[in-house]
Amino acid sequence: MKAAPVRGGFFVLGEEILSDTVLPRVIIVEGNDQISLKVNFGRAPLFKEGCQAEYDLEVLINEWTSQTVTNLNVTPKLAGLGRAVSLSAMSDDIIDFLRGLTQTYERKEEVDGLIRHSFVIPEDDLALVAKMLDANHSFFRASKALGRASLSSTIAEFDYFISRLLKIASVQFRDKFINLGDTVTLSDLNGLNNFDELLNSRVQKKIESLISDSHYNLIEWICEKLGLSSFDAVKKSIYFKKFMEACQRRHLIMHNGGIVNERYLRKCTEAGWKIDDLPPVGDEVEISEKYLRSAAAHTYMVGFCFLHLLWNKIDGADHRKSKLNMLQTSHEFLEGNLTKLAERVVDFAEESKANMSFDLQMKFGVNRALCSLYDPRLDKEEQTKAAKGVLEKYDWSAKSPVFDLALACVRRDFSDIVGLAKLANESGLGYAEAATWVVFKEARKIDGFLEVFPKQPIQLEKHDVEPG
Repeated sequence: MKAAPVRGGFFVLGEEILSDTVLPRVIIVEGNDQISLKVNFGRAPLFKEGCQAEYDLEVLINEWTSQTVTNLNVTPKLAGLGRAVSLSAMSDDIIDFLRGLTQTYERKEEVDGLIRHSFVIPEDDLALVAKMLDANHSFFRASKALGRASLSSTIAEFDYFISRLLKIASVQFRDKFINLGDTVTLSDLNGLNNFDELLNSRVQKKIESLISDSHYNLIEWICEKLGLSSFDAVKKSIYFKKFMEACQRRHLIMHNGGIVNERYLRKCTEAGWKIDDLPPVGDEVEISEKYLRSAAAHTYMVGFCFLHLLWNKIDGADHRKSKLNMLQTSHEFLEGNLTKLAERVVDFAEESKANMSFDLQMKFGVNRALCSLYDPRLDKEEQTKAAKGVLEKYDWSAKSPVFDLALACVRRDFSDIVGLAKLANESGLGYAEAATWVVFKEARKIDGFLEVFPKQPIQLEKHDVEPG
């Protein structure tokens, strides 16, 4: 489940207020090997009035989440596609070519389904074979480069995310980013109009200095200077440990050709890794599709925790906005079939239930149950059993007709689903929620379910215009 406003793409849809002149519209223009997309939902903007988007925490976390969904569902597959192409290039055609030259050929099936081909090549043909193999090896080099670039991109996106987060923090805690005892020269004032511009320039230089330092030192500075002592618990988590390893692996790729060295081992053990769980010195690190997904997920969680801890510090005792955003984030990951990441978000949200309403606690309970209901590692019977087990850990005594419908869906009890849907609709559940919430995904396949929720008709205006 999720709370309004409803997120869509890289922005959040605000209150449902349609413009007098602009109706909800999506326009796609294609041609000349290009495609453009224009969207106008006729609703309020995401960020608060008077607040620039670059200083809005909600804008930042929404973009970070959407980028991560892409990194998890698309980028690793593209990198894996490069390897698939390279393997295809090395398949039957090459084997047939070599068999046509060989004096002796041996084919042997080995463990794990591997097949070993052995060719004895005449000396006169060695130059020809070497040239052909080198041409095909270029596919492997390209696929390796694509994987390495994907990892570097993930860490670079984290650096940009943190730089934007620090920019927001500098507005609230400017004294942490500048030293008022610093000397100011006349050249420092060149081109500046006022004292605020000077301070902003110093803040920006401090942020750039932090980002260029090691990730460990950057994190230590944020925790100490911004007073995020609660991040100490995150440092003990598996995703922090794996994030630090990904940073060191990226460093190996950039500075040592991907070959493991003593520095890599030292930095990883300092982050909590056991030496036996790391590749030995001299080995080349692998960047597989599975590894890229893992790195993207754990990198996301480190940034996610930082942002929400800062958000809570800025808002003081009122964590409601942060919690609502976590609820929507967990739902977005459920929409992307990223159940493990959704569960980690719920875990973090439930670490502190202070000032969390009973209604919000139940919504997090539903989303946690959905993580089990759609766990890809379980069969359908195991999913249902696990989801029911999750529900038993929550108090549902104050549930409404909307929750009655949601709980029936989680339990996969559709015996009176239309009747429960009617009661939920009478309690305020509309078509938009019924048609999009993950909890109703299976119910939507049942005849009569969506028909319970009438759509609002579009009132065409004479001066309806297209979005610019």
